[in-house]
Amino acid sequence: MTFSAVASVLLSLTGALLSPAGVLSVDAPAIDTVTTDQELVERAQGARVLGSGIESAAITIYEFFDYSCSTCQAFHAQRGDSLRSLAGPDLSLRFHHYIIPRLPRGYAAAEAAACAAGLGGTDAFLSYHDRLLREVDTWRGAVGPEPFERWALEAGLPTEAFTDCLARDVPAQLIMADARLAATFAVQGTPTFVVLPRGAASAAEGVVFYGNEPMQRFHEAIAEVRSRAR
Repeated sequence: MTFSAVASVLLSLTGALLSPAGVLSVDAPAIDTVTTDQELVERAQGARVLGSGIESAAITIYEFFDYSCSTCQAFHAQRGDSLRSLAGPDLSLRFHHYIIPRLPRGYAAAEAAACAAGLGGTDAFLSYHDRLLREVDTWRGAVGPEPFERWALEAGLPTEAFTDCLARDVPAQLIMADARLAATFAVQGTPTFVVLPRGAASAAEGVVFYGNEPMQRFHEAIAEVRSRAR
């Protein structure tokens, strides 16, 4: 599947949450209006986008990560807030899962984060995302939905809906879409960052790097890619 085709899949998931100008709406559906699996997945995808929508952003940064990845944990502990601060009217920051096969518990964590995003929106996603990265030793060796369900309760999410979301693997299609997008970018490890100008047809038109890079690397990549934006 080509980059443009995968991007279309992701856009279809977020379309209901984008304003006519393509900017992510802050007025996402309230929790009690999310009544179908598709609505939950659409909301989860939208909650993982900070700043402009993909169609209006001059620059888009894609981060591919795994909650079990120690380098991802270190990066977000040291630079997560700085990365988020880059998002704005002309820069879109998008979080995508890239599951490491030898660390299967990371898939369960990804589903839990997506359920939190789908039921609670961006703030719930970011809070849950940070806790997963910060307290990895709490869940990595656990069995079943613990501590994911307890954390959902503590976050004020509807526990019955959260438990159902996990039990039925509702976010699976979202995680698979992330995997297809990662394949188009030839992602091979985590964290990987892909910085693209608007209208890019492939990763070759942008800058790709990985690891716990300093923020200067992001600023350099943005400056390089901005000159290509159209």
